[in-house]
Amino acid sequence: MYDSNGPSSRMQAPRPEDEAERLKSLQHLRVLDTAHEERFDRITRLAARVFDVPVSTLGFIDAERLWFKSAHGLALREAARDASFCAHTILDDEPLVIGDTKADPRWAGYPTVWGEPHIRFYMGHALHAADGRRVGSLCVVDYRPHSVSESDVQTLRDLAAWAQTELLLPRSRSSQLEVVFERERMDAHPRVDSITRFWRAATIREILDRELVRAKQEKQPVGLMLVGIDGVERPVAKHGRIRGDLVLSEVSHAVRSVVRPYDSLGRWGDDEFLVVLPGADLARAAVAAERIRQARALSRVETSAGPVRATITIAVGSSSDDEDASSEQLLAAVTEALRLARVSGGNRTRLASMSRR
Repeated sequence: MYDSNGPSSRMQAPRPEDEAERLKSLQHLRVLDTAHEERFDRITRLAARVFDVPVSTLGFIDAERLWFKSAHGLALREAARDASFCAHTILDDEPLVIGDTKADPRWAGYPTVWGEPHIRFYMGHALHAADGRRVGSLCVVDYRPHSVSESDVQTLRDLAAWAQTELLLPRSRSSQLEVVFERERMDAHPRVDSITRFWRAATIREILDRELVRAKQEKQPVGLMLVGIDGVERPVAKHGRIRGDLVLSEVSHAVRSVVRPYDSLGRWGDDEFLVVLPGADLARAAVAAERIRQARALSRVETSAGPVRATITIAVGSSSDDEDASSEQLLAAVTEALRLARVSGGNRTRLASMSRR
């Protein structure tokens, strides 16, 4: 646990010996000055709740600034590096824990302790780039002191490990980062469905083929979800068509709100969506699917023709079941699983079997 002799009253955080290479590693992550993402925001929200603190941040130490990718309880997007505790956190792999800054002479004279925002408690854990260099931190902060147990420290380690996984998974998949950037231009993209703003069927199939090739090279799984809307009448009248489109739009929004930014979504049929999840084994894909299904289970779509209730059924598969599986085999497996789930009444999640394919 990092607790060096600490700074003097105005000591700047020392630069790591590998500072030049560390900054290059940070740039390669392509995370600085990007938008907030729910996958990181949920980590800082949870950290603040678990430790009963008003502030939790996930930030990165740039050359002269601490930049926040996520900041729960803090309106700032960046702060001066040399006045931050996080700049000290990246000096060690062990957590930096300060139960009471004013009671510790090593920190009592630190600018953010004797001045605004008068930090009394800090606990932070370093985050690493793909090459292992320490580039950022997950931390919790309070304006009153805290007693810290070994269990608290382990909880912080666990949360940092979660943040680390989220940080590095898209970095290892440049093709999926390209998908994120392409989504910003979706409105003008000719291969995007006009109602759901998802890729059309041919495009999502190309993405699945590409991800399976990459996954075999990197020995990583690819998850697949086939999401079907239950019980939506095929509308024939004008108002019926509008009502059906509203249901499609609402369900597609529910799907998008749960998946990761680098997952790929496609409209597969009239009332079906296909979701490609890089790096997801069967268990991880099933968890995401059930979150989507439960989010829609009791929801209604309000239309001018009255409320419409539409549940969804989801079939889940993954190449983790068969690393040599082709896209045809995966698609056939989830298609059959969706059929069987609907025969059983729908509104459920069913795992696809690759055992005979």
